[in-house]
Amino acid sequence: MGVVASIFSTGIVEAVGLLLLMSLAAGIIVWAFERRRNREMFGEGTVKGIGHGIWWSFVTMTTVGYGDKAPQTMGGRIAAIIWMLFSIVFISSFTANITTSLTISELRGKVRGFDDLYHARVGSISQSDASDFLTNHGITVTPFESIQEGLQAVASKKIDALVLNEGILKYLVRNEFRGRIEVIPGTFDEYFVSIALQHTSPLRKSVNKALLKFMKTEKWSELMNRYSK
Repeated sequence: MGVVASIFSTGIVEAVGLLLLMSLAAGIIVWAFERRRNREMFGEGTVKGIGHGIWWSFVTMTTVGYGDKAPQTMGGRIAAIIWMLFSIVFISSFTANITTSLTISELRGKVRGFDDLYHARVGSISQSDASDFLTNHGITVTPFESIQEGLQAVASKKIDALVLNEGILKYLVRNEFRGRIEVIPGTFDEYFVSIALQHTSPLRKSVNKALLKFMKTEKWSELMNRYSK
């Protein structure tokens, strides 16, 4: 189904539409040159004649080359040469684009951003802030009791994505699921972790000083790198 969806993506459908229009144009041009001097192959009236021209353009473009239709006039042959050269370039590019699209789709996975979650199997930790956030946005969530259980479900392809705290996910993926799961960049819902103290607490000033002092040390940078990569 993923392959079918990739083939019928917007870009490929537009390319096919352009191909049909160009084939139609090429068929009409050749028919216009051949309709009087080559009635055996491009005759039988306007509608059938244009149909013969379109058939010839498709056969030529796909390099099938049945040989049942061939232009005989100078103008028709020049148009045929141009169409042959164009067809080689277009079909080669078209095939390469389809291959690239399928390969990238396979490598990148089903979920690359928040909007993809609406069409994916999404998991989160039961009764977590992430689970509530997803539910409030109308996204169906599969609950898990532990983060490891949820990540294992992603690794075994039972779900497409697990939504949780970015730092925790990066740490666990790097240490327990390296090479099996990717944490995509981006934050859906920012929040801050704080230390709760009474407004008149004598610890407030000393805690702030200690935190500011610690944030200037190499240890702080080491912790940031450990949990954010």
